[in-house]
Amino acid sequence: MLFSDTWTAGDKLAGAGAPLFGYTVGGVLVGGFQAAEPGPAAFVVRFFEVSGVMFMIGTALGVAWLAYRLLDVS
Repeated sequence: MLFSDTWTAGDKLAGAGAPLFGYTVGGVLVGGFQAAEPGPAAFVVRFFEVSGVMFMIGTALGVAWLAYRLLDVS
């Protein structure tokens, strides 16, 4: 994907960055809101419970974006 001439640099950045963004930001937001009790230990446990799922969601969104841009005829 990174060596393809089909996508612009912004498309490549969005496709590669979406999973990382989902992992970090999604894990922090969801982990912070769903921590069972206050404190950093509960947050860290919840972060690692949800960050994998958030990574998969980010990956799906990145792939969908790249597919959209690949098939965009405009």
